[in-house]
Amino acid sequence: ICILCRAPIDPADLADAWTRTLTDVGPATVERAHRECAFEAGLLDPPDPRTRDAC
Repeated sequence: ICILCRAPIDPADLADAWTRTLTDVGPATVERAHRECAFEAGLLDPPDPRTRDAC
């Protein structure tokens, strides 16, 4: 489930989801969000156009 919009994240989209692992206190917690939600919330930097097509 996306931590921002609370909608489920399709398992097929998990590889493209924004993921953060928190290990500050206690057991590790994983937060996941849709990439679009994370971008709108300022958690994700915009893609750099110089590196996007570098491959």
